[in-house]
Amino acid sequence: MSRRITAQVSAQVLQQMFKEYGIWSKIREKSLTTVQLHPVPSVTFRGGTSRILLHFDANGKHVASTHRIMNKNTGLVFHWDEKGMQLDDVWLERA
Repeated sequence: MSRRITAQVSAQVLQQMFKEYGIWSKIREKSLTTVQLHPVPSVTFRGGTSRILLHFDANGKHVASTHRIMNKNTGLVFHWDEKGMQLDDVWLERA
């Protein structure tokens, strides 16, 4: 089994890559399938639930991950940012 090649990049670089490759648009349009990992209470936002979200393309390839904190009762999103994305053969991960 081959090991995934990863590279750490700054939050600003990852944010720019998400924009350039239309990851946020694909998430909003629901053209990516999203799987939510186990929730944990947010320590930053009172009443918030923190989750890592994994985003997959139509072929089932993991193309991006995000981190979101929201109020699960109201649906209000307090925070949502980029965590990582696949770029060719390299996984870019926020440092």
